Amino acid sequence: MDIDRIFETIVNWLPRLRWYPWSNSEGLKLIDYYFINNTYFLKIKRGDNRFYLPISITEYRPQNIPSDRYIVFDDKYIVEAEFTRNYLSNLSRSGIIRTKYYITNIPLGKETINVKPLTLETSNVLTIHEILGGYKVVVKSYRKLPKIGLEPLIIDLLANNRFKYIPLVIAIYSWDNDTITMAMEYISGEGDGGKPFYDAFIEYLNGIPTYRIGLASLLGVEIALFHKILSTSKHELFKPEPILESDIKNWINRVESLIKNILKNMDNFVKEYEWIDYWRTLFEELVEKVFEDYIESIQEYIGLKKMRTHQDLHLSQFIYDPRRGFIFIDFEGEPARSEDERLLKEPCSRDLATLLRSYQYLTFTAYALHTGKNYDLVGRQFLVKGDPFIRWRAIHGKAIIYSYLGELTNSLPEVLGLNRGNLSKFIKLLTPWYIEKALYEIYYESMYRPYMLPIPITGLKYYAKEIISLI
Repeated sequence: MDIDRIFETIVNWLPRLRWYPWSNSEGLKLIDYYFINNTYFLKIKRGDNRFYLPISITEYRPQNIPSDRYIVFDDKYIVEAEFTRNYLSNLSRSGIIRTKYYITNIPLGKETINVKPLTLETSNVLTIHEILGGYKVVVKSYRKLPKIGLEPLIIDLLANNRFKYIPLVIAIYSWDNDTITMAMEYISGEGDGGKPFYDAFIEYLNGIPTYRIGLASLLGVEIALFHKILSTSKHELFKPEPILESDIKNWINRVESLIKNILKNMDNFVKEYEWIDYWRTLFEELVEKVFEDYIESIQEYIGLKKMRTHQDLHLSQFIYDPRRGFIFIDFEGEPARSEDERLLKEPCSRDLATLLRSYQYLTFTAYALHTGKNYDLVGRQFLVKGDPFIRWRAIHGKAIIYSYLGELTNSLPEVLGLNRGNLSKFIKLLTPWYIEKALYEIYYESMYRPYMLPIPITGLKYYAKEIISLI
């Protein structure tokens, strides 16, 4: 077929796709392609942004996906190739794509019985391939190709170190220097990492004092093991380094920028949602003192260690499987960061602080659902009467921190730059990152989900009590 005509057709289709970042297709160029068995592996470019797009041309209308994920072409259908049954076999047979196998007893290149999307709400493509023999494989393909693919590097390191809290890695596929696709074990589990804590909290609201201390302790151990492996890598992007004055300045500038953007975004929403003016006013009242506390507390990191971290650790980044614990499922970093910002190293204590922030989201949303109140009313109630669930969160937060430090007892100097026995100091070191994460959440909600703004703003109001409750 005529690749130029196919590409012209695709260009007009791309703005309809979830992962495509622009509303038009101006300036798109085809920079490389390979063809095998009715499948085109394409690399396209717009400005400095490069994308991987495999497409298949089929005579049959694609199943299990909405109509905007395929187009009609010459009485046939063009569809993203991951949604077809021969995608994995074509990857294996192509002459340009390298495959690194981690498990050899799952026949990826053999017959795929069924394919369906795992989700259609991500900027990458995630599908479930059911393979002859009863195997279910998650196939993750990257659309935007970064200069350095951190997630594949992290997953490769964890797999090589037999880290058991990720899905089994089956194969990673690369085209030139770009990782394009990963095939991993499918894990159903009981829900995301918040599920057991959510269930326990609902019982707590019903008058049954329920806690999941053992599971919280397991989370702490898993995160410690994760940090241990990252810290022992010799890769320049991973290994620990001293924190410098320049790092502190960069982090302060980042927080200052967040605050400015939050106020700008909330000003725009006030025009549309009158009730947001209450939360904007409260944020402005809080933020000067909060920023002062952030600047003071971040200074304590000078001379400690920074390293590769998860960067976006929260309860939804796990699948909970009662047989295996909490399974990490994503290592792409904080979504609102630029590619260069995602490459930056930070103290591993930041991962603990961001995880603890997600417990406040859990209790707030669960209480709102339980009482039938909207987030605005719940937030105002907590501001008047206090947040009644700080103690419940602290019980789980302490279990996470204590087990984390216990697992890292002999590695704290290498991983964080702290000496052993500094429990109180470690907890106080969470302060700037707890603040920063709350500000990031306010920024994110001010961009995409303004109805959720009361959650992180309430969390910012009580951040000092949260930290003190952990000591």
